[in-house]
Amino acid sequence: MRGGGESEAPAVTTANEMAPHLAEVEAQKTRAVLAKDRLAALRKAVADSSEMDLCRAEVLAAEKTGRGAQSKADAIDAAVYDLKAVNPKEVADLDTRTTEEIIDSIEAHGETIRDALARLRDFVAEKV
Repeated sequence: MRGGGESEAPAVTTANEMAPHLAEVEAQKTRAVLAKDRLAALRKAVADSSEMDLCRAEVLAAEKTGRGAQSKADAIDAAVYDLKAVNPKEVADLDTRTTEEIIDSIEAHGETIRDALARLRDFVAEKV
């Protein structure tokens, strides 16, 4: 036996909460496929455009309802299974510098970059 029922309870609860939404997704997929098949048959038979429009509307409605149900199931799943890679023991590293200190740091880095560019120009000039 595994470490007790407590660790499995969220998974079971999640599956139970998701089940009706996932069943709705499958039902709407089936409905959409049947409507698409019916639409294809109507096209082959050169049926009335209003009848084909109704069939297209049914396809769109089934797909929209299915996406909504899938979205609900995904939301339930995401609420329980948060897979972000976060270290809970990590201490947040806050920048406590003042505005003036940040400006001074930017200026110092600018000088470093200017010096490096000057050395690079000298190096390139020697090669030419």
